[in-house]
Amino acid sequence: KLPIPVDKFRGAHIRCEFRHCSTKEKGEKKLFGFSFVPLMQENGRTLPDGTHELIVYKCEENTNLQDSGRYLKLPFSKGISLGNNSQAVKTTKESFWITSFLCSTKLTQNGDMLDLLKWRTHPDKIAGCLSKLKEIDGSEIVKFLQDTLDTLFGILDENSQKYGSKVFDCLVHIINLLQDSKFHHFKPVMDTYIESHFAGALAYR
Repeated sequence: KLPIPVDKFRGAHIRCEFRHCSTKEKGEKKLFGFSFVPLMQENGRTLPDGTHELIVYKCEENTNLQDSGRYLKLPFSKGISLGNNSQAVKTTKESFWITSFLCSTKLTQNGDMLDLLKWRTHPDKIAGCLSKLKEIDGSEIVKFLQDTLDTLFGILDENSQKYGSKVFDCLVHIINLLQDSKFHHFKPVMDTYIESHFAGALAYR
């Protein structure tokens, strides 16, 4: 488990170094390769949960990897084209596999959820985001329950004529989600929101 502060997550990456282990030499193990993976994509989505096949880069034992700018522009995964990159992969047969799982109530891997929460940045996407809310996995919605509700009421205050019915549909969808037995433990979050956080000026419409 790696506890990483939210403010440091963007731009952070994990680097795995491969070293020769010899029973004869007592000194530092000799570096011969490395793999790396950024934790967040440029669009703000985090590394998707699941298994990732990383590229193994060959390097000399005295290579200084502290300057991460030397390798961060290289492709990190086998799924990304190498293009005309001059940096050689150790061999095409070698890969390094990792499995990742994100635990966060502040960061999301879902692009539709990210677009919804950042609706002020892309006002042209609001209608599409509201339509896609029902397609987002319920566990992702309840994880960001307060932020999602704030977003919906914010959109409603912005233009109730244009988005009123869509926001209403989304609110009904969320309330229905909380009836599901696997999300019952999020009901107190909704109750607290209604009692302490709700501030939708035009919600009565």
